[in-house]
Amino acid sequence: MTTCRCPAPECEKVPSPGGRVGGLCEGCRGKAARALIELPTLYEALAMPPGRSCGPRRERVSGSRSRPAPMAAAAVESRGETLAVLASWSGVVAEGRAEPAPPREAGALAAFLLRRLDWLGGHRAAGEFAAEIAGVLARARHAAGPAVPVAELGPCVHPGCSGVLLPLPGGEAGCAAGHRWQPAQLLLLAHRLRLSA
Repeated sequence: MTTCRCPAPECEKVPSPGGRVGGLCEGCRGKAARALIELPTLYEALAMPPGRSCGPRRERVSGSRSRPAPMAAAAVESRGETLAVLASWSGVVAEGRAEPAPPREAGALAAFLLRRLDWLGGHRAAGEFAAEIAGVLARARHAAGPAVPVAELGPCVHPGCSGVLLPLPGGEAGCAAGHRWQPAQLLLLAHRLRLSA
């Protein structure tokens, strides 16, 4: 009997028995989910010019020229690559599932891919997807410089899940295992987090 290993580069694991043959293993699917959660935050952080803070603006001194600092070339390149990769894979999913693609915005594209990660993880190009998402994440992190934190909300409250809840694009919250809460459910989620603390 032959077993198919996970198609993600540098992964030798065999997907769980219930998974699709040739699909991403649970660990690689989790890595892809975390990357899709982090990429919109990095994408926005890369739009900030180097050294710019979110503090109050300085008042213009008469006669001085105030120009916004330009974005670093690596940041511009990384933003373009991030958007292109997210849009490309969203196109693959939209075409394969015969559904409309989301708007070409990093947050919307990442949320679209997150919601369809089970389908994409079993696609014949799942390994290529995992590699591209990991690569674009690594380059975005490098371009962003010091770590841009993604706030953890707490442990996942789904029974039996050991995941960590993170804010997701579109105001949702969820974990890498695929448990999701819509914006309208966040008060209930906050209540459950308080009970589990």
